Amino acid sequence: MKKLSTFARIFLGVMVLLVAMPALSVWGKDPAPTATGQPKFKPMKLTYISHIGPDNDESIGDIAWQDEVTRLTGGAVTFERHWNSTFVPATEILTAVSTGMADLCYAASVYYPELLPLSGLQSVLYVVDKPDVMHKAMVELYNTSSALQEEYRKNNVIPVGEAGWAIGPVYLGAKAPKIQKMEDLKGRKIRSVGFTGRAVEMMGGTPVSTVGGEIYTAMDTGAVDGAVLALTHHDTLKIGELSDQIVDLGMGMYFFGWTVMNLDKWNSMSPELQDVFIEASKTGPKAMLASVLAGDIRRYKKFKDRGVDLFRLPQDEINRIRDALLPTYWERSVADVAKSNPAAADVFDRYLELVEKYKGMSTYKSPFE
Repeated sequence: MKKLSTFARIFLGVMVLLVAMPALSVWGKDPAPTATGQPKFKPMKLTYISHIGPDNDESIGDIAWQDEVTRLTGGAVTFERHWNSTFVPATEILTAVSTGMADLCYAASVYYPELLPLSGLQSVLYVVDKPDVMHKAMVELYNTSSALQEEYRKNNVIPVGEAGWAIGPVYLGAKAPKIQKMEDLKGRKIRSVGFTGRAVEMMGGTPVSTVGGEIYTAMDTGAVDGAVLALTHHDTLKIGELSDQIVDLGMGMYFFGWTVMNLDKWNSMSPELQDVFIEASKTGPKAMLASVLAGDIRRYKKFKDRGVDLFRLPQDEINRIRDALLPTYWERSVADVAKSNPAAADVFDRYLELVEKYKGMSTYKSPFE
């Protein structure tokens, strides 16, 4: 066999390099965009955990934006969901994501007062009674508050875009006798978490802290006489089945929780994939609000048809309760958080300003109104 000339060997080497260069140029990089211009992402299954079930309003929001991520990535990113604290107990869910046991969770801040003290300020009552107003306020508050952002970074998690859940006003579901004024709460054992417990105590009741999945048993056995919850939870946790009455005390909303991702997992994703998550997260709150709007009307009728007495206290009585609690209730609550984070007063004042900013933009109406 004839040896190749020097020229031929050089020519052949150049041709091999020219053929190989396109493949070498993408080695180790994300796949090139598809013909439609959308990035082609590598397959990824993320583990999501929650302390509640899939039928709750905030779960409907979570499912909506996660499904949108799957759609936008052409099915590359999928989610394995674990509901009702089946992965770990409710109070350990945030830690499970922080340590990387799971990738995402619904982090209800009322369960983590020591880990998320600033975030717990949203559970202070008598501030806002519209879920869409609370959501707008909390998104802007997080985006503009370095102290709030640092609180999540310290726990090695990050809120996913706008995937935050405000589930509607809270109401007291209780057994007889009928509650018609503040004094009727005296001595009653009321399941109430976070700063709701302080409000119940200031009204004369006895607050009892119980995680969501244990409320039914507690009320069924008489360990508690009632529970302060949003209508969605009175329904999904079946508290309405044990209640003789569901009363609007004018408390407003006590609940906001972000869906958070393990920060290391988030940082491992390409900027393009992060953008997909942020864009998809916007669909969740819309789905949740639609569920709250339709669901609260449906739940109200369901309870009424079952014979539950649903009513709102007279406005004069609601005003009397507010006057008895405020501003002391707010001041004590902020002072408690300030023990853990000196930014508490500034964050709460800014939250009040943002609620005022957005309060005229709500489309929500309570069935009790």
